[in-house]
Formats: sequence, C-alpha cells, structure tokens
Amino acid sequence: MAKADRTEWSKRIERWRDSGLSAKEYAAETGLKASTLSYWKWRLKSEAKPAPRSAGRKQPQDRSLPFIEVAAGAIATSRFEVELAHGVVVRMPMDFDSEALGRLLAVLEQRP
Repeated sequence: MAKADRTEWSKRIERWRDSGLSAKEYAAETGLKASTLSYWKWRLKSEAKPAPRSAGRKQPQDRSLPFIEVAAGAIATSRFEVELAHGVVVRMPMDFDSEALGRLLAVLEQRP
C-alpha cells in the first residue's frame, strides 16, 4: 500500500468514524493496522487544537505559584508561624484549623 499523506489519513479517519466500527474491526476490513488508525486519529486531533495564546513567549519550567501574604483589613497581632526546612514560612491566626494546616503542611513538605 502506498504511503498516504495527512489529507488521505484525514479521509480514512472520517470514514472510520462514520462506520461505527472499532479500530480493530475497521482495520481488518480495510487492510490497515488498528494502531496506525489510532495514531492518526490522535495526531489529527492534536493538530486541530488551537495554539496556546502565549505562543512565542517562553514559558517557565516551574509552574508552581509562589506564596504571597494577603491581608484583608487589619492584620492580627497574635499569629502562629511555622518555618519549614526549605525556608517556607506559614503564618496563621491563633485560632487556625489544625486539620487544614495538617493537609497544607503535607503538601508543602512534598515540594522539592
């Protein structure tokens, strides 16, 4: 079978979708490989996705957000602070929720 281009594969995938058959069934009827059908379905779908808005702009590798302190109104004078081994400081009021703090610390301790 001659090597098909993108346009031909697009037509083949459309016919496969219209058939209602599985990749294996359609491949058996047409003499194609089911894995090749699945690959081209994935490839055509990925190519059809719009480019990210930030195209051309280099994205940072680490997408984690830095911690910033946000204060609404007056800052409480009595608070509880925890400094983790890697330098992150967690500040909370004295009446903090211990379960929520436990979950937060577990997540923070997993960071590199």
